[in-house]
Amino acid sequence: MTNITIPNSVINLGTSVFEDCDYLESVQILCNIETLPNNIFNKCYALDYVSLPSSIKNIGNFGISMPSQKQAL
Repeated sequence: MTNITIPNSVINLGTSVFEDCDYLESVQILCNIETLPNNIFNKCYALDYVSLPSSIKNIGNFGISMPSQKQAL
């Protein structure tokens, strides 16, 4: 899996759900969650792009761990 879209029907994302996904490159979160849990994208070193909804108010510890040249929007 290299790209994922999390649909509006999702109401909660679990801790570490995508941690260590070596090939994950792009994530678009469409659901209106308020918190990205701890370690959700930790050690996803291929991750180039994350699109977050405006509803996000909190990002857990190591929620997004990306090299500095990459982007999270």
